Amino acid sequence: MSAPGSLPSGGPGLSNPVKRRCAHLPTASLVSRSQKMRLQIAPTRSILEGCIDPALAMEVQASNASQLRVAVCNVAFAGFITFAASCSGTVGPGAGTTPTGAGGAGGASGSIPPGGVSAACSTATAPGPSPLRRLTRWEYNNTVAELLGDTTRPADQFVPEALQLGFDNNADSTTLSAVLISQQEEAASKLAQAAIVKLPGLLKCDVAAKGEDACAAQFIGTFGRRAMRRKLTQREVDRYTAFYAQQKQATSFSSAIEQIVKTMLLSPGFLYRLELGTTDPSLAGALRLTGYEVANRLSYLFWGSMPDDALLDAAEADELKTPTQIRAHAERMLADAKGQRAVKNFYSQWANLSKLSLAPRDASFTPAIADLQRQETEAFVDEIVRRGDGRWETMLTAPYSFMNATLSTYYGVTNPGGGNGIEKVALN
Repeated sequence: MSAPGSLPSGGPGLSNPVKRRCAHLPTASLVSRSQKMRLQIAPTRSILEGCIDPALAMEVQASNASQLRVAVCNVAFAGFITFAASCSGTVGPGAGTTPTGAGGAGGASGSIPPGGVSAACSTATAPGPSPLRRLTRWEYNNTVAELLGDTTRPADQFVPEALQLGFDNNADSTTLSAVLISQQEEAASKLAQAAIVKLPGLLKCDVAAKGEDACAAQFIGTFGRRAMRRKLTQREVDRYTAFYAQQKQATSFSSAIEQIVKTMLLSPGFLYRLELGTTDPSLAGALRLTGYEVANRLSYLFWGSMPDDALLDAAEADELKTPTQIRAHAERMLADAKGQRAVKNFYSQWANLSKLSLAPRDASFTPAIADLQRQETEAFVDEIVRRGDGRWETMLTAPYSFMNATLSTYYGVTNPGGGNGIEKVALN
């Protein structure tokens, strides 16, 4: 998907709707890149492995597990893992700097080297920093909705992320605090309590026929794979199984399952997108992302949420290695309804649409018009990105927009439909 040039603030050659749509967009120097990505990470496992061990949940009371686990991981955040993208195709000139991961799904950071992006996208492997990424509030809400069917949006109560250049997913700004840790633990407790209210649906196992322990073992494996977004290691399975047995003996079967859910929701493996990589003899001094790590990058880029079973199955079968395999899943995901929300989220942050109502306008401009313009922009971008040619040129020159009767009247545009819903309208 191309993204060349800079955004104008409107001009004499643009029709009213285009001028109004572009007027609130920030000027941004963007570089057009046609690239194939070979995802790799540099070898720095270090103490990060200590952050993903569920054994922590057994060494303290479940109610205090999060504080200890987060404290251990907080020490590790000074370490980071890196990745590189080797580029091919047409690469435009570039200069300046890019923020660490702002708006991206795990991109590199730092200054573009002399020679522009062509130099940065040489065939040589040049790993750049890719710090640990905590799920944003938006990603957390989406993930628990997929994982547990919970639509209460618990992360809306979390401390907001610090914005950098309008984006909330900059890894360097998603820091921890005592307040956030407490909020995460409270959310995990409420989510776990709500989950076991519908225990049969959660377990997806016939307890009467198979027995409690057999169903618990099955649940640890299946739920663990979805919550951690990867297959659990045997060591992790053993630890969770022992923790379940301990909790069942102290309380009850349902309470033990509740504690398993809570513990997994407090695990750094759930709260963070961890990338440890795997060795590859062909990559001197670097590690390649595992299939599960590629799956996570894809799902949080195109859905803002956890991978589905198809993506996890592909990762487990080692079928996320080639550009063809990755492209097939990327296109499938972008076409899904969840792809619409990811496109909307990215462009809403990039264009700062939340502040659209604050833009200085004439007396006829109202908060209702601002909301309609936001809907117009979201529908317009979604049309081009998910169903159109995905070109930046089309965003600036498309002979159509999206509006209802109220907005078309405000613009002075003929709307043949003239209904209350936002619809595609041709521009003269």
